[in-house]
Order: sequence, then structure tokens, then C-alpha cells
Amino acid sequence: MLTSICRLRCPRCRLTPRLLPDEILPWVQHAMPDIQASCEIYVETDTSYREAAMAIAAASVPPQESLSTCWGGPDAPSLSPSTVFRWVDRFGRGVSAWWIILAAEAQARSAKALRPQEAPQGQAAKARSAAKASALKIAWHLLALLRWLRDHLAIPDWPRLLLLAPAKPRALDHTGFFAVCAAPRAPAPP
Repeated sequence: MLTSICRLRCPRCRLTPRLLPDEILPWVQHAMPDIQASCEIYVETDTSYREAAMAIAAASVPPQESLSTCWGGPDAPSLSPSTVFRWVDRFGRGVSAWWIILAAEAQARSAKALRPQEAPQGQAAKARSAAKASALKIAWHLLALLRWLRDHLAIPDWPRLLLLAPAKPRALDHTGFFAVCAAPRAPAPP
């Protein structure tokens, strides 16, 4: 699906800003619903990155291909498993920064103490390290908290809820819900 972007040029300062629709973030090649769905599908279900990418693209594996090889041809979906992996990884690293702010917001809106549910057991099998298992568990809890806040604040989706939050953590990038990637280190001089 193509989207037209309006660009305006200021005659005084010569800057050219872009007017983006609400579902598109600057410098992100996919729309927020795709990012939201990829994080939710991977964190909340037992699907792999490949299966999540195929589900979001609403594509099926061609009969002569397999789930592992279908991204090698010209008819491959534009959303790749590596993109889903990056989104889930960056979302998982940004979760702890959001948790403190959103848990306080949810508790202030609730008459009784909030008790988080238990995360599903299938997540531990998807993680190859204890750190990844912990990040997936915290991401699952944050998605449950975001769903609760979304229902109580009547905001349709959690990316918009994060973008409209009154306070934002400093450890996040321009999108508002991804952790800042560490800058690559320069190689050591010879």
C-alpha cells in the first residue's frame, strides 16, 4: 500500500517538513499497526519471527518454498523476520523504562492494588538466554498493562498510548517505544 506524503517548504528558513499520517512514524519504514502486531504476536503467542512476519503480511508460503526459504525470491513479503526480530528486541529493551511510568499511571487510576498475571510458560522455550527470557516476560507484562490502560483510557492502540504519554523515559528513541540502540564502536587503531 502506498501513502502520499505532503512536503512543505518554508520560504524563509528553507526547511522542508513532511506531514505524516498518524499511523506512520518518522524514519520507520513500516506503519505502527505492523510494529504493534509484530510485538504482540511474537510476545503473546508461540509463533516464531518467520511465522509472525507471514501473519502480519497476510501471506502464505508458496508451494515450492518453505518458511525458511520464501524470503529469497522476488515475491517475498516486504516485512522480513529480521525486521520483526529487531522490533521485538528493541521493544523488549525499552520495556523496563516504560514499566515504572505506566505502572504508576495504572495504579493511580485503579481503586485497588494491581496484580500482574503470570506470563505464559511457552516464552521460556523461545529464548536462548536468561536475559532474553526475562525481557520477553517483562514485555508480556507490559503488553497486559498497556491493554488495561487502553481499555480505561479509551485509546485504540498501545503505540498511540505511548506516544501520548505525559512522561516519557529518556532511554527511548524518536518513536517513543523502542530502546535507543547503542552506537557502534569505532575499531581500535592499528
